[in-house]
Amino acid sequence: MKFAYFGYDILVSCLEQLMQDGHKPVQIFTFFTDGKFDHNAKVLNIAAAHNIPVSFSKPTQGDIDALVKRGCELFISAAYIHKIPSIPDNAYGMNIHPTLLPKGRGKFPLPHVMLNHRDTAGVTLHKLADKMDEGDILMQKPISLSDEDDLETLSSKIVMHAPHLLAECVSDIETHWNAATPQDASQASLWPYPEDNMRTVNWNMPVSEIDRIGRAFSRIGWLCHLQGQDYWIYNYSLWQEDHDMQPSTIAAVTDREVTVAAKDGFICLKEFSPK
Repeated sequence: MKFAYFGYDILVSCLEQLMQDGHKPVQIFTFFTDGKFDHNAKVLNIAAAHNIPVSFSKPTQGDIDALVKRGCELFISAAYIHKIPSIPDNAYGMNIHPTLLPKGRGKFPLPHVMLNHRDTAGVTLHKLADKMDEGDILMQKPISLSDEDDLETLSSKIVMHAPHLLAECVSDIETHWNAATPQDASQASLWPYPEDNMRTVNWNMPVSEIDRIGRAFSRIGWLCHLQGQDYWIYNYSLWQEDHDMQPSTIAAVTDREVTVAAKDGFICLKEFSPK
C-alpha cells in the first residue's frame, strides 16, 4: 500500500514499521524542529536513503488530491502539528493520538495525563476528521503507569506500542475501517497546551507534590522561583526529611548541583537554566 507520512522523529518507528511491512512511502510531510526537544533528522535520513520527497509546508487540499491521483491510499498523521485537509473517500486517513480518546484531545496531553488523568494513558488510532482528534476510533491500546513513571517513560511506552497497533490496523484496514466507532461526545475532554502555572512549583509544597509536577514535565522542564530568579529545571532528585529550614532556602551547593529546602524535604537540582 502506498502511503504518506506526516510527522517527525518522535514516532518515526511507525514510519519504519510500515516500510518493514512492505508498504511504500510516497511523500513525507514534516516541519522545522528546534533540535533540542523536537527532532526530524531520522525522518529526513529515511527520506534521503529511499528517495522519498519531503515537504516542510503545511499540506493543502491540492497536495492530498495529487497524492491520491498518484496512487496514495493511506495518510498517516503521527504527532503532526498541522491540520491535514480532507482525505477523499477512496483513501484512508488516520491519526495516532497519545491518549485513550475521547478523553485527552489536544496537541500535548501527556502532562495532563501524568498530573490528573492517569486512566487515559494509552494510544488511539482514529480516522482523520474535520475537527482534530474527533474522528471515529479504529483501535486503542491502554498503557499502565506506576508511581515511578515520568513524561519520558510514558512517551517511551507510547512509542513502543504505537507501531504494532498501527501495523495490526493496516494489515486488515478495511475491516477496522468499517468497524470504527464514533467517539462519545459526552465523555470527551479537550486539554489545552500546558501553561507556565501548570508546571511551576512552590517550595512550600511537600516534596511528593513537587515530584508529581516534576515527573509530569521532566526533561522538557518545570519551573521554580529561587532567589529572585525563575529557573527551568530539567533533572533533579529529592528526598523527604524533617528540617527547620525555611522553604526555598539553599541547603547545599556542590560543583554542579543546588539543593533547596521544601516543606518536608529537599530537592537537588541537577540540570537547570534561568528562564
